Amino acid sequence: MRLNRLDIGSIRKKEVIKPKAAKVLREVLHADLILVARNPKNPEPFAWVRKQEYVFSPKPLMSFATICLTAILVLQSVSLSANLIGSEQRILGMAVSAYEDLALAQDDLKGQDFTDAQLGFEKAQLQLDEIAGQLNQFNPLSLLSSKVRSAQALTSAALNIADAGGKLSSGMQILSQIKVSSRGVETPDFNAELLQNRKQLSEVYNLTAEALESLEKAADIPPEFAENVQTAKTETKKLQLLVKQLISLEDLYLSLFGSGSKDYLLIFQNLDEARANGGFIGSYGVLKVDGGQIEKLNIRSVYDFDGSLTLNLAAPGAMQPDIVKWGLRDANWFADFPTSARKMMYLFEKGSQTVDGVISLTPIVFEDILRMTGPVAMPQYGVILTDQNFQEVVQRKTSIEFDRKLNEPKKFLDDLAPVLLNKLIDLDPGSWLEMLNLLQRNLARRQIIIYPSEFDGRILSTDKDFLSIINSNVSGTKTDLEIEQEAMLESNLSADGAIINTFTLTRSNPTNETNKAFVRVLVPKNSTLLSIAGNDDLPIRKSQASGFITDPDLAALDNGVEADKTQFAFWLNLPPNSAKTVKLTYTLPFRAGISYSFLFQKQPAAKPIKFSSEFNASGFTPVWLSSGPRLFEGKIEFHSESLTDDFWSVVLEKQ
Repeated sequence: MRLNRLDIGSIRKKEVIKPKAAKVLREVLHADLILVARNPKNPEPFAWVRKQEYVFSPKPLMSFATICLTAILVLQSVSLSANLIGSEQRILGMAVSAYEDLALAQDDLKGQDFTDAQLGFEKAQLQLDEIAGQLNQFNPLSLLSSKVRSAQALTSAALNIADAGGKLSSGMQILSQIKVSSRGVETPDFNAELLQNRKQLSEVYNLTAEALESLEKAADIPPEFAENVQTAKTETKKLQLLVKQLISLEDLYLSLFGSGSKDYLLIFQNLDEARANGGFIGSYGVLKVDGGQIEKLNIRSVYDFDGSLTLNLAAPGAMQPDIVKWGLRDANWFADFPTSARKMMYLFEKGSQTVDGVISLTPIVFEDILRMTGPVAMPQYGVILTDQNFQEVVQRKTSIEFDRKLNEPKKFLDDLAPVLLNKLIDLDPGSWLEMLNLLQRNLARRQIIIYPSEFDGRILSTDKDFLSIINSNVSGTKTDLEIEQEAMLESNLSADGAIINTFTLTRSNPTNETNKAFVRVLVPKNSTLLSIAGNDDLPIRKSQASGFITDPDLAALDNGVEADKTQFAFWLNLPPNSAKTVKLTYTLPFRAGISYSFLFQKQPAAKPIKFSSEFNASGFTPVWLSSGPRLFEGKIEFHSESLTDDFWSVVLEKQ
């Protein structure tokens, strides 16, 4: 039985009565109780998007109000002494009252009325404190009864959750204070407030950890309430991760804008022309901030910078001989963004100034912001920008319709930036929760990449199976948003634990232009390529040119190694309205042993790939399988078409 928002319309001895309209009776019997549950209007207590990608919402607290009731209901099955039975009515009465307070607090939290929510959670805490005190009278019985211990553990969990709810409600009030404009954050003492809020969220995280510990101790639960406790565990874990991500976002802000003057290189990647970290860098900017205040924000054409760069570095081999000199526009060549970012900072220092970090943005970010702010008028350009026309208008205004005398094609973006920032000051306070969700989602999908930070787009480390498909368009045609990809990885495990992988990639081009892609497949380091078929037989040149300096990081790529991974590189040219399939077979450098795991890391900001994985472990029996894959006809199958990374694992036993 799953308890959500309960209509405690009937509490009767061993009988079920249909619930009446939202009436709560305080009638309490000391025998077995049956509560009739009403289906809530919003049955899902939490908005789940994808693995480790959450909607920032107060809904994770929605199912926890039932923990206090479940704790007391466990006691109903104990009946160990007259003293316990005599206290039962008082305890259950307080539990019902605590439930009501928690339910109201949850409604306030959901409606983003954080002040009333905080008061509601604090009121529920008082009731739960009294329940805990009543249960302490039965400590001697807890030595004999696992049911009493379970009831005490559940009450402790409910108390921690109520405390967490109150502190979270208090912490979320900072959202109503946020004011942002083209001058930066205009909220008085915002950084100090955020530091205090960060401490409070840490307390919430610790309370969820304590609640989980208590829930694990509740081992003796009547079968009819087992689902409640399992739901509480699941939701508490989700809440804990959600709070952790809120802390990460606050840490990110404080590291970027917390104190002191800092300069950041902004790069704007065009997804129509794929590159390893997103897309071609057509525009760049310099953002100077001091304690959250914007002191300078300029956006320019990348060709302005590259035209003045005197450093003669040889371009990546795949670009030669068409492009010999390496510039900022092509510096995002490495699949590992920290490596690309350090190269950008190096080039920028040689041609302009030093910067403290790099922030990468794609058009998707601006579309999401426009979806929140509504249309933005640019009367001097005769356009109104929306989330639907953003890419088309920007492409036209920066490539075709610009003042040829001024010759500043990116001036449109430079003029747009302050106008868009000033729209943020008009956001309703309740919209900042959605803005946090927007930010988190784009960080998870690597539409935003920030170096240095934990969201730096690095190639992930693992000592097990790994795959990443990196496409770079070097022909200049803006076709990549139309390209469709399907990939299949078939892994065969031999009796001695050796693994042979067969990887198949199909790319389809429905456009009327040729798409010329340089494809890199990253796999575990020291994997051995056995065969490749279906690729275009074109030379892959070294990253060197006469009279130019050879970059050491590019030289390492030429040797087939990046970010501690082996890379298999090849050309795949797609004429208009065509499709091609490439097949690679290779051996992994390790043996499976008793376990196997697989990590598929997606290319930053790329479209979803229709991906399938098949693990054939004949001679072995899976004894544990993570969520995601399924066992079918002796093989483990996994399918995905997500915008985030995929991971699955299995524990094996030899037959």
